[in-house]
Amino acid sequence: MLKVRIHGIKDGLHDICEDEPVSNILDIMPEFFGDVHFEGKLRKLGNRFTITGFAEAKAKLICDISLEEYEETISSEISISFLQDTVLFNLQKDAIDDPKAERVVHDDDEFFDLTTDIKEQLAVDLPMKRISPELRGKSFEEIYPELAGGNDEKIDDDIIEGDPRWSALKNLKLN
Repeated sequence: MLKVRIHGIKDGLHDICEDEPVSNILDIMPEFFGDVHFEGKLRKLGNRFTITGFAEAKAKLICDISLEEYEETISSEISISFLQDTVLFNLQKDAIDDPKAERVVHDDDEFFDLTTDIKEQLAVDLPMKRISPELRGKSFEEIYPELAGGNDEKIDDDIIEGDPRWSALKNLKLN
């Protein structure tokens, strides 16, 4: 669990550096391996807390072009604010979870758990299009010149004439 000590700290800016093995984080995306590293700052002002920083973890991904596995470091910016107030905490405990509601913790809480926030943000920052670093910015023709014949090749007439299902392709124009 990625926890930050909040009980008994003084007002001001404090450094945070936490590491946690991925195997200890429940329901994290299966692409991640190794450790999740978080480094940032905790700002305390009265009973208000703000945590800002960066989380990063290594991920094993499969390239969409070459289908080869590669590793990439996924980094996410984390920003969390919350209030330490027992009365408000007890009032919100019975209320339905509202995503717009302010996050409140009990005055007696020793730590604030960053695990869920970091896990969700890292999952969102996984790339949708997964292309290995050595193939990024290259065209299909550069990567597979033997397969890139170009669009101006004509459809083989023997195949079309041999099977009437392909006859509609004879009239296709690829320009």
